[in-house]
Amino acid sequence: MKTISTCLLLVGMIPLVSCDKEDQYPSNLPAPTADAAAVYSNEELDEMIVSYYSQPAERTQSPANISTKFSQQFPGAYDMEWSASQGIYKVDFDIKEIDYDAWYDAGAYLLQYKYDIPLSLLPGVVSGAIKQKYSGYRIDDADRVVKGKQINYLVSIENKASELNVYYNEDGTFINEKIDY
Repeated sequence: MKTISTCLLLVGMIPLVSCDKEDQYPSNLPAPTADAAAVYSNEELDEMIVSYYSQPAERTQSPANISTKFSQQFPGAYDMEWSASQGIYKVDFDIKEIDYDAWYDAGAYLLQYKYDIPLSLLPGVVSGAIKQKYSGYRIDDADRVVKGKQINYLVSIENKASELNVYYNEDGTFINEKIDY
């Protein structure tokens, strides 16, 4: 009996620690990129991101002005890998074990960034819209995408026959879909 009481006492002394990834999301991320939105329209931001992918990107070092801005906007970032294409700089990095990507122009304007989110943080209107349009698919993975003044969601869905990446804005409006090869 003494052993059981001792064990219960010791177990009660162990602090409860949340293992929920939601607790790892920093609250100080850049707001929707107002600085880029003041310079570029949403269409121009789209074109710049598309142009980055129009040619093979090369690994590079970031220019000092972009590194400075990046460090201010994403404190705590580590494992940075920079690449550049068509005058756009992309950085893959982590913060608290969460995967991020951010795109900058040569003037150090943050054009867009995205990060993995747990499915529990996917807005209900977005998951509901996906379930309605893609019955028979299951939601596999989600990213929050911040571009200009917009917040969108890139969601990977799959069924037995195919995998798709679907894009929705934060109010659940469908944007587009692409086959995930």
